[in-house]
Amino acid sequence: MQKNRLMSKPHLNKLASEFNSFWLENKAIDLPPYGQFKHKKGLSSLYQLWEFFKENNKATRPAALDGASFLSNFGIDEWPEYAPLEDELIVAVESTINEHYNTVKSAKNINYVSKKHLIRPSSKFLRYTNILCNVGPNGPAIFKDDKVDPISMRLIKKSTLKCQSSKRIEYGMITYDRHGPKNICHFLYDVIGRYIDWITHIDETIKPTLIFPAGTIGQYHQYILRQLKIEHIEVKRNDVLYLKNLLVSTAITGDFAEGFAHPARIGDIPLLNTLQHKLRQGKSNKRLPKKIFLGRRHNAIRPLKNQEKIQAYLIKHGYQSIEMSNLAPSEQFSLFEHATHVIAIHGASLTSMITAHSHLKIIEYVHPTRATDAYAVISKSLGIEHELVEMQSANLRHPFDTTLPLEQLKMHFNQ
Repeated sequence: MQKNRLMSKPHLNKLASEFNSFWLENKAIDLPPYGQFKHKKGLSSLYQLWEFFKENNKATRPAALDGASFLSNFGIDEWPEYAPLEDELIVAVESTINEHYNTVKSAKNINYVSKKHLIRPSSKFLRYTNILCNVGPNGPAIFKDDKVDPISMRLIKKSTLKCQSSKRIEYGMITYDRHGPKNICHFLYDVIGRYIDWITHIDETIKPTLIFPAGTIGQYHQYILRQLKIEHIEVKRNDVLYLKNLLVSTAITGDFAEGFAHPARIGDIPLLNTLQHKLRQGKSNKRLPKKIFLGRRHNAIRPLKNQEKIQAYLIKHGYQSIEMSNLAPSEQFSLFEHATHVIAIHGASLTSMITAHSHLKIIEYVHPTRATDAYAVISKSLGIEHELVEMQSANLRHPFDTTLPLEQLKMHFNQ
């Protein structure tokens, strides 16, 4: 495809017509991560239109005001009007990430990736009153009086705005970003983290109901919500909620707008201390292993191809291999609470490290372009020794293949 700025008006109209046909077949469209537009059936035409607009106008995302106006020029059927609907912007926590981030011991190439991930670690909320919304896996649609708020992450038809609400909530909150709430790392440090920022820094007397798409809250999530005594509701995709008050994290747009929030709250010591206090078991358990290895053999994304070799070597050195998915949530937190040494492949298995004590030592092996130093920053804030090590044989041409050379692992035992 030629460069977008050279697109002719007839070609732009053709793309708009293709998108319009797809748009009319759907009640709503959930905006995927921006880079996935061109791979989603029916959205490739929208992707090309948006690339053209971004290049010429430095836009942020299709649901934003400038993008909505751009698409309305093509006469997209049932296209609603977009306008800011919030009553106020509330700042819970300004960014404090740099003082922690700059002192983290990071692998050589991880810094570049992580800087993209740590652009927006502050907690800010838009407050709406007497508002309607429905939710999808990547974010909500927020609307009132035939207008849609530009922070929305669902594209919805004009006729949808006239739907009656099926549930009423006094005080609701949406804090999950385009990663969705399923990923337990993002759930604990982003979704719950932003909620705690509200309670800690804004108003401890107002405890909003967290709103999630149906089917996204599993056993691990339920455990955390119970431990922290947080009310929540799961909403079916096309159900419409009426909220007397709604708080929406400004970070829900993820990498559509000002950065890739992952995890947005790392480095906030009061937040991490709150999570640690609430999730520690506080019971001595001498049967739990002190040295553990957290592999990644059964994951569809970035599986460790030579895990059996690595595992066999570590067992000889007193480590026990653990599959975190086989443990109950309370057991996962207890495991870290009692551990003294952890060797891990970067992934969600490190999420429960929040309960660890400062004597813990972590060695985390990471792919040079498919990882962040999120856990290392958390460790730094909690006083835990944490070393990031790039895997030397990571396959850059096939980024979902991961191999840890045994000789590279041996180096740490020979030092």
